[in-house]
Amino acid sequence: MKKKRLIMVQGWGQLGASLEAVAALYRGDVEVELTSVYELLSDDANQEESSDEQYPETCSPYVRQLARRLASEPGQVVGISMGGLVALELAATFPALVERMVLVSSTACFLSRQVEGAFYQAVHPAALRAMMVSLKIAPTTTLQQFFRRVYSSTRLARERATAAAALDLDRLQHGLRYLEQRDLRSSLGSILQPVLVLHGTNDRVIPAACSEYLAAKLPHGTLRLLPGEEHGVLQESPQHIVKAMERFLW
Repeated sequence: MKKKRLIMVQGWGQLGASLEAVAALYRGDVEVELTSVYELLSDDANQEESSDEQYPETCSPYVRQLARRLASEPGQVVGISMGGLVALELAATFPALVERMVLVSSTACFLSRQVEGAFYQAVHPAALRAMMVSLKIAPTTTLQQFFRRVYSSTRLARERATAAAALDLDRLQHGLRYLEQRDLRSSLGSILQPVLVLHGTNDRVIPAACSEYLAAKLPHGTLRLLPGEEHGVLQESPQHIVKAMERFLW
């Protein structure tokens, strides 16, 4: 029997390997592939583009590489934080590659915006700009502060900050610029795949209001708010979240 295919895309500042404990919880008939936005960008930079590959000019390098991975066989996609934004861009650009999606602690637009008198609540632009500056000046401290907002576990926050300090700063900055510039809200109505939207109510990185907006605008979006959980809910409460995802995906 052929295994079901699932790709998990970790968010900013972490590698796919950080999700290994989560992937181990899936049953044996599921083939889980782990990656991250950082690894997608790195792989794209090293990829020699084939002459038969054609991508829209607006297509990000994250989506180009994810599309290459799914070109031979579409699958289910789980996107965490920025990984969810990349998954949404993939579904909007290459809908045939995505069967179903789960978005964890994510958003269609990272920054708060005022458009035609309507206010969209997300992250204040000044906060992101300050992080971009501080990442240049004091990267270690910046990463430590960031991961303390991601995880309630001091140990996990410390481990992730230490691992992130070994990553290429230019590629980390590229990810922050992507978050600054990408706004997929106008594309949500065209994403017809079933989407499960999970978000902790105590998220200190991306407000839960972003997922409420997502679920309301996606034609087949299902929202599940997680009381008391933080941004890193998938890694801090993996058994609970994996069960919810399995019920939705299969």
